[in-house]
Amino acid sequence: MGTLYTTTDGSILTGLSSGVLTLNFTNGIVTTPNGTLYDMNTSLQKISTPNKPVTKCKSFMVFCSDADSVIRVGNLLTISDHQLTHVIHNYDFEQVQITIPENSTPDDTNQVAFMASDDPLLNYEPHDYWHDRGTITGTSTDTLTNYYTKHVGAYDDFYITTYNNNTGASGNSIDVKIYYSEDGVTFFAEQGYTSAVTITAGSYNSFATSRKHHFYRVEINATSAGNQNDFTIYYNNVSVF
Repeated sequence: MGTLYTTTDGSILTGLSSGVLTLNFTNGIVTTPNGTLYDMNTSLQKISTPNKPVTKCKSFMVFCSDADSVIRVGNLLTISDHQLTHVIHNYDFEQVQITIPENSTPDDTNQVAFMASDDPLLNYEPHDYWHDRGTITGTSTDTLTNYYTKHVGAYDDFYITTYNNNTGASGNSIDVKIYYSEDGVTFFAEQGYTSAVTITAGSYNSFATSRKHHFYRVEINATSAGNQNDFTIYYNNVSVF
C-alpha cells in the first residue's frame, strides 16, 4: 500500500484567493495563489530510497470549494468538469495545479482539500459530503453594497444568516437584500427580498433554500443615512449527495 500525501495535519486549506495553487509532491510543498508556502506531511524525496526510488505520485483526490476550478495534472491532463471533487487513479504525476476562479466576494474565501498517493489506487475513499462555510464581517454604509457573492454550482443547500451585531450599542438597524444569478453578471432579488429586509440592532435575518441557482449575493446598507452598525454574515453551502 502506498503513502498518502496531504497537509501536515490533514486539514483543509482555507482563506484562499483566486489564482493558481500548486501541489508539488516531489518537494512536499503547497504554494497558494498569493505565494504562501505550506509543507505537506511528506514528499516523494523523503520516502524515496536508493533501493526503492519513488519519483511519481499515481493517484489523487482534490476538492475545491468552487466547481468552476480547473485541475491540471502534470503537464498533460486538464480537468474542468464542474464538480467539487476530482479523483484520478493510475496516472503518473509530480505536481497538480488548481486554478481557483474569480467568483467570490471577498476573494479570499475559497477552500481546497487534497490527498495523493504513490499507489495507482488511492487508498482513501472520498465522498461528496462537503460544505463551504465561513463568516464575513463589516459595517454598513449609506450605499447598498455587495459584501458576499459565491458561485454555488454543485452544492445542494444554501444557508445565509445576517446578524446585526450592534457592538457599539448604537441601536441602529441595517437593511439586507439577497440576490441570485445564473451567469454571475445579472442578479435578481430572491423571494422575500424584492424590498430590503430590515434587521434591528442585535437581531438577525435567516435565509435558507435548496433552489440551485448558480450564484448568491448579499447586499447591505444603513436603514437611515449616517446611522451605521456592524454586522456578520454567516454562510454555509452544503453538498449532501
